[in-house]
Amino acid sequence: MQLARRSLLHVLWIATAVRVLAPSAADPDLWGHLVFGGILLGGVLPTTNAFSYTAGAHPWVNHELLAEASMALAYRAWGGLGLIVLKAVLGGATLAIVYRTASRRSHATWAAAVATALAAVTMLCGLMIRPQLFTLLFLAVTLHVLARSHYRARGAAWLLPLMNVVWINTHGGVVAGVGLATLALAAGALRPTPPVTHPGVFPNGRNDRGRELARAALLVALLAGALLVNPYGLRLPLFLATEVTPHVPITEWAHVPLGDPSFPLFKMTLVALIPWLVWQRRARLPETVVLLATAVVALLHQRHIPLFAIAAAPLVAAMLADTARRLRRRADLQRVRRLAAASLVAVAALQVVFASTSVVRDGTHIDVDPNVYPVQALRFLAQNRIGGRVALPFDWGEVALWSLPPGSTVAIDGRFTTAYPQEVLDEAWRFMQGGPSWDDLLTRHSTEVVISARQQPPAWLLLRNADWEYVYSDPVAVVFVRRGSVAAATLERLRAGELHVDQSPLGRDFPALARGADTLLPRDPTSSATVADAWRDS
Repeated sequence: MQLARRSLLHVLWIATAVRVLAPSAADPDLWGHLVFGGILLGGVLPTTNAFSYTAGAHPWVNHELLAEASMALAYRAWGGLGLIVLKAVLGGATLAIVYRTASRRSHATWAAAVATALAAVTMLCGLMIRPQLFTLLFLAVTLHVLARSHYRARGAAWLLPLMNVVWINTHGGVVAGVGLATLALAAGALRPTPPVTHPGVFPNGRNDRGRELARAALLVALLAGALLVNPYGLRLPLFLATEVTPHVPITEWAHVPLGDPSFPLFKMTLVALIPWLVWQRRARLPETVVLLATAVVALLHQRHIPLFAIAAAPLVAAMLADTARRLRRRADLQRVRRLAAASLVAVAALQVVFASTSVVRDGTHIDVDPNVYPVQALRFLAQNRIGGRVALPFDWGEVALWSLPPGSTVAIDGRFTTAYPQEVLDEAWRFMQGGPSWDDLLTRHSTEVVISARQQPPAWLLLRNADWEYVYSDPVAVVFVRRGSVAAATLERLRAGELHVDQSPLGRDFPALARGADTLLPRDPTSSATVADAWRDS
């Protein structure tokens, strides 16, 4: 009976994990991660942004080297399924560690299972096929190891600097990991030393605290020093600490609005935990500090909500277990407890059904929404060999790099501050918004082709501009070519009726470049030889 109960509880969080991990929608940067990862697998480490004509000489500080190489390797081996497997392994391992940490903190398997399931749902906004998945795993390991060492510099905690060497070369989220570890170790060292009760032995708490602080300081120094072991040296951690946040209104970098129903589970978890921490005083100081720090960064930037979910899960488990212990003392609540147990069984069974359905329906492909990405416009450009210097919205830059004819460059893409100066980011934002000086991106840089979102201002502003001619449109995108530019030969072909418009249906499976264009693009964009040669040629 006990084994069956424990198995059922494992089913609850595992089925929830499968349900949130199985569906995979293409992230705007996924195409770029594969292109850039292919370059790295080809033995080339780019130092400037040769993929862009607006910032070709600007330094490119890539903080996702190992992540992109891993993604390109998985795609090369098994295509889109390889990326799904990589996501499932990273996400599943993260949640397994979260469960282990929550179980150890609460001493209640059922509470850990519920808390991990809630964490999985809360993390949903961060479970895309992105390098951030590596940060979630490394952060879960960091907090687990620190919890096992009682937030002191001892035992396995001394191995964390070695992990940070890998982390700094995988994703820039390592800075958050070092910051949280610093707070946790400092709080752990400052906790009062338990009183000594043996006769004739006098406590020496001040000296013990001093030694703990010294050990914590040494470990923090090693954690920070590990960040220097990367191809860029000191420049990379300094960049991550001071410049990585883009100063343009990107949704995932926006704050969490408190007055609307968005991110309900995150808000409910925060509202439930804060009173429990303050009034019941059930949490240890290091856990409280880490939770509050992750809550602050999550409120400031939506993309950090998964970090909060990882830090909060052990405390949610402890809160649930504590509440259950209090309820057991109430004889009048026996029926409520039985109802709660039955509900847990029902939820677990439903999650199994939903997870199975999700795997069958969505588990083997990455969905590319043709209403979000300009795949039809890119098919038109690829099949007609129209390329060059292309201006387009942020979110379309990297799918364009994958799809456009060889030699094409873009005005902007999702690498933001890692590859572009703030001046170009501002120009690209004004271009998308159509406000004052909206055409600076086109006039200050030799732009030849524009792909505009149909609902954005450039789509109609360029129609009235004598320097530009409309050549194509579909429900998502509009394409213009500059008159008198290198790409102007396209206009002659347009007037001669020689441009081909493929009306065949587009598949939604990643990478979703038109099937008809495959025969016109003989080289695999992720082939290391292809991308390395293209980089050297550029």
